[in-house]
Amino acid sequence: CCNMDRIMRVARKNKLLVIEDNAQACGGKYKGKFLGAIGDMGCFSISTFKITGGGEAGLVLTNNEWFHIRATSQHDTAACWRPDRYAKERRPGELFCGMNFRLSELEGAVNLIQLKKTEAQANRYRTNMQRISAGLRPFERTRLRRPLGWDGGEGSARRRCRRRHRPR
Repeated sequence: CCNMDRIMRVARKNKLLVIEDNAQACGGKYKGKFLGAIGDMGCFSISTFKITGGGEAGLVLTNNEWFHIRATSQHDTAACWRPDRYAKERRPGELFCGMNFRLSELEGAVNLIQLKKTEAQANRYRTNMQRISAGLRPFERTRLRRPLGWDGGEGSARRRCRRRHRPR
């Protein structure tokens, strides 16, 4: 995880939006808050090689109604969903044709179950990474990167690259 306090401070000062790409950080936290819930939007990937797996998919999180409408409209070809579906635009660019980024009903059902397991799965990865880190301690030239938040046990442990130190 990166320093989200600093990123949010710079973004707010410059009136920028923050979209968190949490493809490999599902279940991770920064200062007690789930990643993806800090910025204006959070995006997650779902696949066999991610913490949450149940088909190839993505999730978008937001508390912003306008972003929600746009994301909902993108998920299905020609869907221009909103409460007053066929009325005139309330804001420019509100109505547009989507792209068909849907899951099947079966994939959706599997992912709903998988999402309930996210925290337990993330905890299992963290525990395994702590074991691997401890096992590698005797080998001075091989270390794992320690992402921000890792010492507090909240960082995402899905992908951590080895860093080898070369002899001088």
